[in-house]
Amino acid sequence: MAEYDDYRRERELKAKENQEKAYNPRPKEVTNHYNEHAVSTRQGLKGKKKRGSCRATNPFDQCWRCDPYWEINRKRLADCALGFGRGTTGRKDGEFYVVTDSSDNVLDPTPGTLRHAVIQNRPLWIIFARPMIIKLEQELVIQLMTKPSTVGEPGYILLMLLVMLLGGSDKYVEDEKMQVTIALNHFGKALVQRMPRCRFGFAHGINNHYTHWMSAISGTSHPTIISQGNRYRASSEEITKEVTWRNYVPPEVWKS
Repeated sequence: MAEYDDYRRERELKAKENQEKAYNPRPKEVTNHYNEHAVSTRQGLKGKKKRGSCRATNPFDQCWRCDPYWEINRKRLADCALGFGRGTTGRKDGEFYVVTDSSDNVLDPTPGTLRHAVIQNRPLWIIFARPMIIKLEQELVIQLMTKPSTVGEPGYILLMLLVMLLGGSDKYVEDEKMQVTIALNHFGKALVQRMPRCRFGFAHGINNHYTHWMSAISGTSHPTIISQGNRYRASSEEITKEVTWRNYVPPEVWKS
């Protein structure tokens, strides 16, 4: 346990150091930067599409989709990041790991599966041999920063994820400097809540699509959450039609 504790403590200190370097004291500058790119993309889509022409429908795709040789220089995708991930490299010079197996074994991850890829203790680019649906047995804990992408012609990778919890504890005040962008996701069937749930910090959720939820976006421990340009399709259940729902603390806590 002593060795384990020392290792975790070292990881925590390194994480705090990286957080201090990445922290932006003016977070709205970052959200505005994303918005400017999103607006320019939409303006570029006006008018009829010419036959055979490329059509990039969001600012991330605009960075690479119209380049016919993008696969040859795949690591350039790391430069396409926007939001609070802008400027990070994601261990850009890491090796490639090809996921060939869509199964999931929590106790003994099989080589070639996504779960086996994310527990490797080295920088990696995780790519997929083909479009696949991966149904996770349990939550996916990622060991290092990874950057998923597809092989060849862009296909799709559907991960059946059940939670997105930002912040480790309601008592861990160091997360006040946490800054996260959540963009261009589809939160769909079998999901209930935590899309995301935020503790402390600053979260920008933009251009996401919600079709199933009980509590889509939530927070405790006074986070700042900007929900912008998201689309919600409520079910017939009354609970999904509530726009805001404050049930943990009285108005004097949240009214300001």
